[in-house]
Amino acid sequence: TYALDAVKLGHSDLHFGSHQHIPVQVMQAKKCSVPCLVLIRHPMDSISSVVSRGGYTFSPEGLEWVLKDYSYFYNSIMDLQDSFVPASFQEVITDYVAVIRRLNERFGTNFSAPENDSKEAKQIVQKNKWKGTNRYHTLEDIQAALHSKELEPYRLKAEETYRSFCAATGLATTKDAPRPPVA
Repeated sequence: TYALDAVKLGHSDLHFGSHQHIPVQVMQAKKCSVPCLVLIRHPMDSISSVVSRGGYTFSPEGLEWVLKDYSYFYNSIMDLQDSFVPASFQEVITDYVAVIRRLNERFGTNFSAPENDSKEAKQIVQKNKWKGTNRYHTLEDIQAALHSKELEPYRLKAEETYRSFCAATGLATTKDAPRPPVA
């Protein structure tokens, strides 16, 4: 959300595809020579965040589905590396300007984003920040469920997909910094 909002600041007239984690979007970008940025975040951090906000059902079946979906998306686009710029979640939240610079270099575009510590960047972060009380479930509960025995094969596959995608695209593997528990 931050990545999209930051680029839209200077380019509100353009159409952006986002938040769909559907391989066909990356395939279409390649086919149409459209600049494409693909974010990746460690599956435990990514999945616990989206589920905590109500994006998927917090049940064994829902978690199994989202783990499978995570692996499917990244495995499906791994061979399309020549058509997108990869970026880790940590890169986007710490140095988005560098990410946009890579996108511009790769595709010959002139996208801009607010400087990392600018007033605009801080406003985007505040606008998109979810307060602990707005979460439907705690991150700790979701992480514990993701580590259950019945989800272990899907979790391990998602984690292997993450490592493989990062290795194939030259990104470092990282996990989100620990957060204080939600009261």
